[in-house]
Amino acid sequence: MTLSATLENATDLPAVITEFVASAVLPDPTPLLALVTEDARITDHNDEYVGDDELLRWAHQFTERRVSAQHFGVERDAHGITLLYRINTDNPAGPTVRRFRFTLNPARDRVANLTVTD
Repeated sequence: MTLSATLENATDLPAVITEFVASAVLPDPTPLLALVTEDARITDHNDEYVGDDELLRWAHQFTERRVSAQHFGVERDAHGITLLYRINTDNPAGPTVRRFRFTLNPARDRVANLTVTD
């Protein structure tokens, strides 16, 4: 399985979100650090990641797990933007749906929080 994440059919997203998604799946995801606030937090199910090293550790999990993620929807509200992905791994139970909810800083040029849920 190849590592990939797409943003097909996503329109009018803030550039910081598309750049974050592209950076998170790179073999070296270091560019995503320039896209987050100093106190950015990622909550992925029950795990929290804060600080540069932890954010990079979170991103490296994609390459370690050999995940393929296909974007299929966007939800927006006053508090953030949620990207819906169908996640494919070698799990025999098949693909799962994950929600990646981004909260941006007031200038909308950095990711302040990302929450990942099923």
